[in-house]
Amino acid sequence: MIRLFLLCISLSLPSALMASGKVDIQVSALFKGSALLDINGKRQLLKVGATSPEGVQVIAANSKSVVISYRGQQQELTLNRKIGALFAAPEKALVRINTGKGGHYWAKGQINGRPVDMLVDTGATSVAMSERHAQSLGLQYRQGLVGMATTAGGKIKSWQVNLDSVSVGNVLVNQVSAVVLAGDFPEMVLLGNSFLDKVDIDREQGVLVIRSRF
Repeated sequence: MIRLFLLCISLSLPSALMASGKVDIQVSALFKGSALLDINGKRQLLKVGATSPEGVQVIAANSKSVVISYRGQQQELTLNRKIGALFAAPEKALVRINTGKGGHYWAKGQINGRPVDMLVDTGATSVAMSERHAQSLGLQYRQGLVGMATTAGGKIKSWQVNLDSVSVGNVLVNQVSAVVLAGDFPEMVLLGNSFLDKVDIDREQGVLVIRSRF
């Protein structure tokens, strides 16, 4: 028999908060691996890893607490504490990059948490790097999808991979596709459109401004 653990949280905020990037969450019951949530007045049973239509995800759940995530913010709700689970949308992260050598934009960032220098390339379909870069980043690229890429020197072998995360400054994008090219080309990691298409880009008096969308 599954024991039902009730958690009463008194929240009286209107459901219209969703329009302003906020959400009203009430935990009604907790189970091992799932939680019964009232989200803006709508009751939903969510298993770990599931996401509600409003964007509320259950990260972890047991008979004592549930960890929920909304718009990049996490909150743990326990049986012993009354927590108003009101999430406000965080301010969008941004980074400014000055024009560098040759009029290009050079960015210091991270791939899968490891530091790397990158060249912003709006003409590149995806993030691109050489085998040397992939090896230094610890990527298991040879397990990726094998293909051929066309370069200035002709066609070369390539591997399609998926990066857990790519960041420039505090602008972070998860799950970014990339291509690894056989040999030592390109000399720099190219920050291509598989990343750039997931952020907002502006140019302000010669400065490249990259903003997160969430």
